[in-house]
Amino acid sequence: DPDNPNFPGVLVHKSLQDQDFIRIRKGDPLFVDLGGGIIPYDGSHGDEVHLIFVNEGGYYYQSSGTGIGVAVASEYDLNTARL
Repeated sequence: DPDNPNFPGVLVHKSLQDQDFIRIRKGDPLFVDLGGGIIPYDGSHGDEVHLIFVNEGGYYYQSSGTGIGVAVASEYDLNTARL
């Protein structure tokens, strides 16, 4: 909405709604623009990520970010204390 800079320009893709911790891969649907066009995940955080806090109300406004948190899996060695 050009008259309201706080209104989001894209929406979370319907396949991700209520899907916290879902794994997505580069090219999977991530957002839908206001014209209905699908915006895929671009791989900017790695080829495969887990989404968290999908479409939480606290992230609704543009100033709060995209409305999705991203978690990247890592392995941590308890014996060496290294990733």
